[in-house]
Amino acid sequence: AVACLLDKQVDGFGELFRQISVADIGTSSMQSRALAGLANGTLVCCLPGSTNACRTAWDGILAEQLDSRHGPCNFVAHLTSIAACQSRG
Repeated sequence: AVACLLDKQVDGFGELFRQISVADIGTSSMQSRALAGLANGTLVCCLPGSTNACRTAWDGILAEQLDSRHGPCNFVAHLTSIAACQSRG
């Protein structure tokens, strides 16, 4: 339902989330439909509803990708709201 609203899907997000999740939940990770993408300059992440899944995504993917110092690339340059704040700052 969300994928059709995205301007650009981050194709590797779901795969990476499932790979990281294997350590916590084993083969049940393959049932995750995690995905991420950009919609109108906003990052949209769809994750399983558990607190642990959100923590896994933050610690394993999002914290680095939302840090402009992380290289060689990150999500920051693609986010209009963050880019606008940085240009004003």
